[in-house]
Amino acid sequence: MALNALVKGPTDAKPLSKLVFYAKRARHASIKWSVTVVAAAGLASTVIGVAAAGMLMWWPRIDAVFGAL
Repeated sequence: MALNALVKGPTDAKPLSKLVFYAKRARHASIKWSVTVVAAAGLASTVIGVAAAGMLMWWPRIDAVFGAL
């Protein structure tokens, strides 16, 4: 299934939407909790990745400003 998602492209969100849909209908709280944890981990890793990319992009300018002081 992972290879199928790679072939379709990064904009295919059907597996994630199905997971959230079935998790909301689940009777067990542990399933709902685990989906929430996975979603939160994905959000956290995205935010950390964007922040890291921003720091890598702006690091030469930040270094130049503090180096000039």
